[in-house]
Amino acid sequence: MELEFKKCDDFWIDNGIENLYHIFRNMGYYPEIKPDKITVQLDDIDNFIKDFASEIEQLKNEKLLIEVKDKKGIKKRVKKDYILIQYGSKDKNGVNTLKEKIYLNPKDELTKIFKLITTKPKNSKSGKVCLCCGGEFSKEYQNMKQASYPMTTKIKSLGGIRGNAENYKEICPKCYLTGILEWTDDYLYKYMGDKAYMFIPYINDLVKLSKFKERYRGAGILKNSDRYCNIGGNRDIYGRYSVLLKFYEYLIDNAKLNENPNVEWYIINIPSGTVKNIKVDKFEMLGEIFEVMRTIIGELDGDLLYGDFLNKIYVRDNEKKKPDFDKSNALREKISEAFLTNNFRKFAKCFIPKNSYDIVLFNDAREILEKIIINWRWTKLGIPKEHLETIKKSGHVIAEVCRHNNLNLLYKLDKVRTSEEFWGVMREISRKMISLSDEDTKYINPMVLGNLISLVKEYEENWKELRDLLEIYSCMYISIKQHKRENNNENTE
Repeated sequence: MELEFKKCDDFWIDNGIENLYHIFRNMGYYPEIKPDKITVQLDDIDNFIKDFASEIEQLKNEKLLIEVKDKKGIKKRVKKDYILIQYGSKDKNGVNTLKEKIYLNPKDELTKIFKLITTKPKNSKSGKVCLCCGGEFSKEYQNMKQASYPMTTKIKSLGGIRGNAENYKEICPKCYLTGILEWTDDYLYKYMGDKAYMFIPYINDLVKLSKFKERYRGAGILKNSDRYCNIGGNRDIYGRYSVLLKFYEYLIDNAKLNENPNVEWYIINIPSGTVKNIKVDKFEMLGEIFEVMRTIIGELDGDLLYGDFLNKIYVRDNEKKKPDFDKSNALREKISEAFLTNNFRKFAKCFIPKNSYDIVLFNDAREILEKIIINWRWTKLGIPKEHLETIKKSGHVIAEVCRHNNLNLLYKLDKVRTSEEFWGVMREISRKMISLSDEDTKYINPMVLGNLISLVKEYEENWKELRDLLEIYSCMYISIKQHKRENNNENTE
């Protein structure tokens, strides 16, 4: 007999179909995959169910459950916190189990499911239409719920699939099987304490989707044995954009991915607590940013955007005179988001210090930041590279002025809306230089501001971009001047 699973343009179910293709291959069967479906030929359905049940049992223990120690040091088995499958009754040994019967008694439940799958509707109008694939079926195996389709809300007033007001319940046995097993797939996840994120890749072609997933499966990028995060160390993952930045760095560096796969990411936000009122966001990596990442990683020669850039940036509390780790992590996430969403304006604003805290960059972070600036912005502007020295030296002058109780000038520079306002702030900075001592002006060249005026007038259509570059370099030099000791001591964290 032939089993067929058709794509239905739903990111959860279609990934589940690709996951079935992966599972069947691991079982030693030879499914065929096409852009819109997978098929597998079965000579003996009973042996297939037996093999399938064994595979599910193994996947459950590898992907869904994990062994941890409680406060008393006693080992216990728990499910990963983001998984929307309820616990069942403990077994005779007092070990946690999952409520879904397919994970409790896979062979018996698969027999029931495949009997329903192979039973055709008695007439053309069975009265049951699957909400996921739109196909007709005779009898459901279970009603729709979050375990098989996470987008089903648990709030009674919003029963059914999110976005529909009616209380929909029907899901066909095929889509139930596909959806419930998608939890065993290879995807990104990160648990944050008060919420968790699942990152599901989507390409509207099963063949291309499978090829993309095989890139990171084969490279061993994802570490699914971890309870809270399956990429990188837990310490240096700060949020959802940080996860994606780390993942793409691994893809480029480890899996040698040279072209943007044009993946649309569905990010499932899962709150902690009893009622899982989830939210789904979408993100698509732009080809421009992918190329910038690929170029920078090629130039780093062993260094990393994560370990040697983000991890070497922190927020220093001016009152306590020490790092604020919560604010540091929040800043790193903002930097990741601004970069991945191609928002250079937002990226520049991340580095502006406040009256209550400063932004400290270690040497590695500053060097990589310059590579980001050149590859992401300066090259795109098409301005000869030697003019970048004018921006850097002007930033040095602004930093020297601003760090002497004139930080408000940096804020003014950040808020200018027109080129006239920009020149007004620059005139204020020039006037403030007069009050600086000879010692303060020893290492700066005030005359460089004249070159800056000529540069901005020549490329006046790009004055906002030049303002943002000036802002970043000013902040970088303020960090160097105010925290030289911290920048040379990389053991601060």
